[in-house]
Amino acid sequence: MSEDIRQLEARLAAVDLAGENTAARIDILNDLAWRLRVTDTTRAAALAREARRLAEAESNETALAHALRTEGFCSYLSSSFETAMARSNEALKLFEKLQDPSGQASAINTIGNVYFRLSDYPAALEFHFRSAKICEDIADRRGLAYAFNNIGNVYFGLSEYSSAIESYSKSLRLSEELGDVTGVPSILNNIGNVYQKLDESANAIDSYKKSLETSARIGDRASESAALSNLGFVYGSLGDYESSLDYYLKGLAVAQELRDRYVESTTLAQIGILNTKDGHPDKALVYLRRALSMAEEIGSKEWVYESHRALADTYEATGDLSRALHHQKLFNRIKEEVFNSETDQRVKQLVIKFEVERSEREAEIYRLKNVELANAYQDLQRLNGALQEANEQKSRLVEQLQQQAEELERKTYEDSLTGLFNRRYLDLRLPLEFERGRRFGHALTVALADLDFFKKVNDRFSHQTGDQVLKAIAGIFKSNCRAIDIVVRYGGEEFVLVLVETPLSKAAALCERIRNSVARYDWKSIQSGLSLTVSFGLAGNLRLGASEKLLAAADAKLYEAKQGGRNQVRW
Repeated sequence: MSEDIRQLEARLAAVDLAGENTAARIDILNDLAWRLRVTDTTRAAALAREARRLAEAESNETALAHALRTEGFCSYLSSSFETAMARSNEALKLFEKLQDPSGQASAINTIGNVYFRLSDYPAALEFHFRSAKICEDIADRRGLAYAFNNIGNVYFGLSEYSSAIESYSKSLRLSEELGDVTGVPSILNNIGNVYQKLDESANAIDSYKKSLETSARIGDRASESAALSNLGFVYGSLGDYESSLDYYLKGLAVAQELRDRYVESTTLAQIGILNTKDGHPDKALVYLRRALSMAEEIGSKEWVYESHRALADTYEATGDLSRALHHQKLFNRIKEEVFNSETDQRVKQLVIKFEVERSEREAEIYRLKNVELANAYQDLQRLNGALQEANEQKSRLVEQLQQQAEELERKTYEDSLTGLFNRRYLDLRLPLEFERGRRFGHALTVALADLDFFKKVNDRFSHQTGDQVLKAIAGIFKSNCRAIDIVVRYGGEEFVLVLVETPLSKAAALCERIRNSVARYDWKSIQSGLSLTVSFGLAGNLRLGASEKLLAAADAKLYEAKQGGRNQVRW
């Protein structure tokens, strides 16, 4: 506990003992609550509520505004977003009435943070820009540091990592110049997040551990919880699942202690994802359902759609494709609600507006200082340059968002190892091709292929050798198929070929050619002593009534091929 907090505690005890001087007690309650808002959020909230009760009884609007501001901030930290928004808006109205710009900036910051947690990025950016403008106007460098950190968070949520790191760096530089370490753990966590997105794991770990160290030193439990969970994520991405789970569970315990349901829901989701990766889908489903329920309860759209995506992957791993497809559709729909064209346009407009207003303020400062006409002209030139830069930034943002959308779609339907389509894509396309074939009377053949004794390749050689084999097989399949055919890695060593407008006899000839190519391939170029064959099962009867039945018929023929000695085509 810092010396300032000890003194406030002693003053509060003295006032309580005297049992009088209500105005002094309210001021001490407000000051102590604000100082404890991060290190002891629960007590800070209780102190602020008591200050609000007394201020309302005394009709003390100044004290009431400060009490509401603290209540709003504490509600935000505990993920009670509806209460946080209500209290912060009440505080903002009072600060505006009292003409207190510093209080306005603080309340606006909290409102922006709530919008960010609710994944309303344009609204979050609008409020944080407002806060930054006020802080610049009154030369509040500490408030400006907080505003830049929050602006960086919005850019990060929009995957604008270069803009995010620029904002975080400004925030960190201001904090260091002021000698204020209060916000440093949060900034370091955020910088670590950017490094993690850029696959710079070593730098990410360094930032998170610095955040953890600083959090422990100043008693910032919220940033401690975030840093622990972030370390869990980065170690999980490196394949160190034991360390990852240890950090996640520590972070979860702190979040639950703080009643921070936002961090609790994100950590539960990450633990679920980790269990899926580690081959424990049943455990994963327990964590992911809890994460989804909590995210829906607090209204965090980001972690609602992330939980749906993780559930889709986990159900796919268990073979429950119906539920996997259900959650995948929910993921796509909810994420589209967050990242739509209207959102993009609002963000671009806000960025341009902020830059223009900043330039206009700078021009006004020069004018008020009676700068010569030549300098005023130079200011106008700088304004034009800022507008041009804002337009260029807008164009880059649009292009990057388009690229990200294309990359997201590619990752959704592509097998990361082989570059072939994945099972999710097959689930979407096969029913369409089946119906098209039935409606127009076109032939359609489905071939199910299985690499013979592939498990022995992994066991005898290595999983790395197995991966090389799968990539080579993918190349053979693609080189023998047409552009209109659909080549899918179905799972493990199984592949599916959807041969459009191809009768069964021609499909069998194609698969025989592929089988022969696999058998004759120079597998020793990958590993000495390696050899491999493949078995095929084909089906093309569109009268079966459903694409699932066509795939099952191909699977039955594949079983015959295996029972008949493998390395053959059955149809």
